[in-house]
Amino acid sequence: MKSFVKILVVTVVALAIFVFVGKSENETEVSVADTTTSNAKQAEQLEEIQVSSDTPASELAVNNELADAKVDTLIRENRIEENKLEWRKVTPEFKEFMELTNKPLMSIADKDRLSQLMYETKLVEASRKILLRDVNEKELDLVHERKRLDAIEYLTTVLVGKYNSPQLDNAKDLALEALYHDNVKPEQDTDLKRSLVGDKVELGMVLAVYHEDAWESYKENATHSDKQAKFVEYVDQMALVKAEQLSNNALKLAQRLKKIKEE
Repeated sequence: MKSFVKILVVTVVALAIFVFVGKSENETEVSVADTTTSNAKQAEQLEEIQVSSDTPASELAVNNELADAKVDTLIRENRIEENKLEWRKVTPEFKEFMELTNKPLMSIADKDRLSQLMYETKLVEASRKILLRDVNEKELDLVHERKRLDAIEYLTTVLVGKYNSPQLDNAKDLALEALYHDNVKPEQDTDLKRSLVGDKVELGMVLAVYHEDAWESYKENATHSDKQAKFVEYVDQMALVKAEQLSNNALKLAQRLKKIKEE
């Protein structure tokens, strides 16, 4: 019996020692594994830092340039949107003139005021400042374009004789000055060049149709070049088309008046 108890005690002690040793080994393995994982993560972080610090200066410069370009693009887009809103507004100097001439029916007071405007020199001077300014921008500015369009509309209104104006000679002189004014430059973008050339075409055409002497004077005195020759040829062609349209309209009007009289 004592031998059996002794054997049992020895067995229990051995089992306890086995369990304790096994647990210690597992804890040691877990601890080693955690330490290994932690070290691996630290190594990855150090590697990322090393890669970041080793990024070439040229690549960083390119990234900075791209960021700056995006900012510039956003600023430019915002400016264009603002310009579009401004483009819809009539130039302040010509606001009253535009409002009067665009009225479908004018009162006697409106006609008197328009007649007064046609006699004043302030609109000619405003047109002069706008059309003869130095164009320093390289891209089309919608605000400046709107100013030129309003100035040209005023000048053409005077030049076609729609309203009697003593400013006719001043308007002709200014139209010639605008044609001679060299504001189209190589560094300008296509849209700006087209806008500026379009202004000249419109002024040249109204002179060619309504004031042939002034147009002939321009053709004789303008600087001769291939571009100038093409410009003159184009204006002459457009003027012929316009003159034919006016002639047809006049003929139709005469026939209509004759028919009314016969009735």
